[in-house]
Amino acid sequence: MPIDDRTVNINLPLPNQDNFLLEDVVRLRSALTAIDVAIKALDTTLTGKSPTIHGHLVSEVSGLAATLAALASSSTVITAAGGLTGGGSLAVDRSIALGIPGTLSTSSANQVAEDSHTHEVTFPVTSVNGKTGAAILATSDISESGNLYFTNTRAANAAPVQSVAGKSGSVSLTKSDVGLASVDNTSDANKPLSTATQNALNAKVNSSSPTFTGVATVQNNALTSENILESATDGNGGGLQRVRATRGTIPNKVAVLDGDLLGAIQFEAWDGASYKVAALIRSFMSGAAGLNDVPASISIETTNDGQATPTQHILITHNGRIQIKGALDSNIVSLGTGNTIDCSAGTYFTRSVSGVNFVPVFANVPLSVSYGITIKIAYVSGTITWPASILWPNGVAPTLTTANKTHLVMLATDNGGVTWRGAALVNYTG
Repeated sequence: MPIDDRTVNINLPLPNQDNFLLEDVVRLRSALTAIDVAIKALDTTLTGKSPTIHGHLVSEVSGLAATLAALASSSTVITAAGGLTGGGSLAVDRSIALGIPGTLSTSSANQVAEDSHTHEVTFPVTSVNGKTGAAILATSDISESGNLYFTNTRAANAAPVQSVAGKSGSVSLTKSDVGLASVDNTSDANKPLSTATQNALNAKVNSSSPTFTGVATVQNNALTSENILESATDGNGGGLQRVRATRGTIPNKVAVLDGDLLGAIQFEAWDGASYKVAALIRSFMSGAAGLNDVPASISIETTNDGQATPTQHILITHNGRIQIKGALDSNIVSLGTGNTIDCSAGTYFTRSVSGVNFVPVFANVPLSVSYGITIKIAYVSGTITWPASILWPNGVAPTLTTANKTHLVMLATDNGGVTWRGAALVNYTG
């Protein structure tokens, strides 16, 4: 299974250098999809929000013009009369106050002077709870009836919330009072990302033409694993995988030298304790690079039984020579009782001839290359008729009529079977 690294804040998948690339691609797609959904949700939530600082024309604010029209003009004058003092033009602040009240007595009447006033007083109540004159009442003298909260203690118990955010009375709350001092109507384009989110995005690779700076690992833990690189093309560029090598650094490249490794495909097998190299295909320089001159060779190597490192078995040099360092095997193709030699099946064919006429017919002969075959004939009786396309030394075909002998016939062509050149080794016993 892939190593499932996750981001700290919103638990998004992170790539890991020990994971296979195809697994991390799926995980990265999942992470990018989650980010896309989150950003879309933010866009939806913040759509239509206004900037923190903005203005409007009076005509654009519903009811504002009418409200302003209903306000008094600053030239209006307030006259203090009927026991009031102060007054004057509203062009400046004005204070209106009651005139000095007169002393009340049992004979007081409602009177108003320019700067004083009195009120008529009647005393229909001659006593309170049996007390007359300047009566001082105790709590026992008062019947509570409908007022249950005439003490501060009782009022506080009935209304336990005495203040909000340190404010009492007619409370008006601001965003700072509820812990939202940093909230504003920032536009979508100007919304900042958290440091953690930005760091996580910085660690992601672009989905278009990504460049990996470390080791890209692709793992597949299925019982039957298959990693596919697929492309579609209308030309000759489909499926092109490039492996590049340079000396120096990627930004400051230097020409490669003789013997430098250009790239390799290394096949490794788990031996019970660790991975060991089982086979290797590599390309390396077989000469120093020059302008428009990069001679290189390809080596195919496998690890022999009982060994832990690969040995080179096939080498293709820069000048086109193919060196096979080991035995060269070929299929043994039996013709049975047939006459058709299918050249795509191999290069070594066997045929028993007993009481029949063997007339070779060639099919699927390779074009534009040299091609040769060997036919082993176990002859008992019958005849062998060679096609006219085969040329023999001195123009004489071999005579293969000795009973119970084995013959080897070698044929070669370099024009797709139009012409064959043959030779025979005859009369082997057995």
